[in-house]
Amino acid sequence: MTTLSTVYEITGDERYYQAANRATDFLLQKSNRPDGYTFYCRKTDEKDACNGLVGQAEPIRALSLAGVLLSRQDASSTAEEVYSIHPFNERVGLWERIEIDGRSLSFDRTLNHQILFAGAAVELVPESSEIADDLWRFLDGLRSNLRVHSDGGIKHFIRPAPRRSATLILRNRRYWHLLRNEVLYHVYSHSQKRWLKELSYQPVNLHPLGRLYDTFPDHPLWTMDKIENARSVLKSEANLSRMTELSSGSVLPGIRSACALSYFETDADELVPRIERDLRYYLDENYLLSNGDVNASNLSSTISHLTDFPNKQLFE
Repeated sequence: MTTLSTVYEITGDERYYQAANRATDFLLQKSNRPDGYTFYCRKTDEKDACNGLVGQAEPIRALSLAGVLLSRQDASSTAEEVYSIHPFNERVGLWERIEIDGRSLSFDRTLNHQILFAGAAVELVPESSEIADDLWRFLDGLRSNLRVHSDGGIKHFIRPAPRRSATLILRNRRYWHLLRNEVLYHVYSHSQKRWLKELSYQPVNLHPLGRLYDTFPDHPLWTMDKIENARSVLKSEANLSRMTELSSGSVLPGIRSACALSYFETDADELVPRIERDLRYYLDENYLLSNGDVNASNLSSTISHLTDFPNKQLFE
């Protein structure tokens, strides 16, 4: 849907306009939000049906873009409605998960889920000063919540200031999971296996952070050493090769890292080889992205990441 809307914007081709509208109509069907709250993302007895914040992020972004590029007010209003269903706690700068039936499930404790949700919501900033305020406060919170290794690798779990977490837990037992994050922070800080997993998520974190930087370039978060160190990890060709070999995190580390770094003012021409590398590796004879481990349709949909990259010629 994001891809089709953007290709229509670039080409003006009516075929893409019609296809993007059909995709929008599908996503807006009641069956996708059966109780009128969040999108129904997965069916499992062990996990939430909303798939945390990350399950809601891409629908919000896709609908926001469709609202603008296709002039679909119904899409824009739904995106804003779904965003607004999620309570934002200013004290810790985090959103809570909301199940498809409207139940609050406490905070999403995974950092990249929070960042992806924020990176999707930036599309709504022109329509809502309240959302802009939430995102600014989220960036405020990242000064504490975003923790990095000494080499710049971003740690997987959020870690609010311990005193703030303790205050929230005492006020509402629903937030006790924050205590678990505090314990795991210390345990995983010395795990090589965890470090490799966190490395694989570096592009996943920095790509939406790039969108936030583009929208709020004056926020003081961007001047912190940990942001520069995190970017340095992504600039390393050795790290990029290692990410490609890992089974977790981004399945398109070249494309996602290129998008992230282009937001952070790296010359886009220098980043084109990263995109070409992923496409050479994954593009099959049917022009679908495929690697044998991930469903081809699911993997191919991630080509939408390129809508964040400047319009450059590939394979010249």
